[in-house]
Amino acid sequence: MKLTALVFGALAATASAATELTESSFDGAIQGKNALVKFLAPLVRTLQTDETAFDQLAGDYEGHSSVLIADVDCTADGQSLCQAQGVSGYPTIKYFVDGEEHKYQGGRDYEQLKQFVVDTLEPKCSVAEQDGCTQREKDYIAKMQAKGADDIAKQLKRMEGMKDKSMKPELKAWVNARHRLLQQLSE
Repeated sequence: MKLTALVFGALAATASAATELTESSFDGAIQGKNALVKFLAPLVRTLQTDETAFDQLAGDYEGHSSVLIADVDCTADGQSLCQAQGVSGYPTIKYFVDGEEHKYQGGRDYEQLKQFVVDTLEPKCSVAEQDGCTQREKDYIAKMQAKGADDIAKQLKRMEGMKDKSMKPELKAWVNARHRLLQQLSE
């Protein structure tokens, strides 16, 4: 009876506010977004990750246009994705900026996770609030606003086609920045 209660309690505790990703949904989910992804084995509990903190963070960013907080269950539908990502210990947290993978090395309480997302994953430039934009981004926003919806749609399609192509990191960052700005302009 105690074992049943323990297993049931562990399973109940695995419910998460984070988006659940699998190998088939991973690429599409992170495309055009910066992401913080926790790879986990739900029955393996450690003190390293405060599940509540990650869930709270996921709730903060639910529906966010450019930041995704997600889980991958390495014991179920995400098993092949975890293998492809080279995950061998649980939980492992990785982040993705403009499609580039990085291992997360920071703290795991809510305040540390939140500050990391604000500093690293949230775009600094937006069409509505241009204080964090470079002059190049401001010029691009003004240029595209002057052109209108049809040209914005054409450029958005063009950027979507370019995002997956191989290019120098500086150019890839500029393509991704323009893609984010065009998405905002098309809303």
